[in-house]
Amino acid sequence: MLEPKMKREIGWPRTVLVAYGILNIVMGVQAYFFPFHVSDPEKGPSIISLVAGGGAGMLILMAAWLSRVNRAAGYGMGFAASLLLAFTFLRGVINLERFSWYPNVFGLVLALAVAGLLGLGHLQQMKADRTPAEG
Repeated sequence: MLEPKMKREIGWPRTVLVAYGILNIVMGVQAYFFPFHVSDPEKGPSIISLVAGGGAGMLILMAAWLSRVNRAAGYGMGFAASLLLAFTFLRGVINLERFSWYPNVFGLVLALAVAGLLGLGHLQQMKADRTPAEG
């Protein structure tokens, strides 16, 4: 009996999603418990940053989980979430009154890097899917 040949799975984009999701949760918690405000050091904890960072991190972790079942949907969800985060951080970079290297520039560069890595991983997986499996 002929057994189906297994396709080679490229797993590093899923690892990138998990790491990025955890980092977003950590940044949200950090913004709440250890606020870092350049413009107003007296300002208290940011509940909005906690909810946004935690929510974005959970969404990205769900994308990593979804990529196990449907790779394109999971990578697409992670790609869209990272671009939305990039837009959010870009608003802080453009607004010179709120400009700060961390978290705005750091978050923008990281979000764009994750989006690029997910696109690259998806293209590598498509190429691996077209290549006949050895065995």
